[in-house]
Amino acid sequence: MPEAQARINRRRAIARIGFGAALAGGLAAAGVWRTVNRHGDKPTLLTWDEVAMMLVPLDLLNVKNLGQRFAAQEFPGSTADAIMSTLPDVSGVAWSVAGVRWKGAAWTVPPALDSAVREEFAAGRTVVVERWVLSRLEATLCALAALHATSAGSGVPNLVGG
Repeated sequence: MPEAQARINRRRAIARIGFGAALAGGLAAAGVWRTVNRHGDKPTLLTWDEVAMMLVPLDLLNVKNLGQRFAAQEFPGSTADAIMSTLPDVSGVAWSVAGVRWKGAAWTVPPALDSAVREEFAAGRTVVVERWVLSRLEATLCALAALHATSAGSGVPNLVGG
């Protein structure tokens, strides 16, 4: 009897987990649908966090750690504007302090940005950060994602932990 009860409990637990995952997925899809429909033909804003996480398949904390390390090497003491001034001109993409603006669907990397990253790899414009081989553009986007905090009261972004 205890074994039968354990199976029922396990089944119920799995069913509840499945229901929870389905509910979370449905809510996320509804949010994306609403965002896409709300923006229509207006440029979409992808935050630096979103862009960096889409290009570098890590959680946000690790993306920001990579960004901090790269920024410390390449841009010591620099502001977001100084780092953004090094970004290449990518057709159809507008860089801003908040992120990347482009006309396209929310939560998708602009194809021109993806192409720019691939071109950098093909041309050998890469850096090694924490054993990760990144294009310089990817590493710079991670550095911008690391600009999450603002310095006390000034409103000027600075590197987290830096």
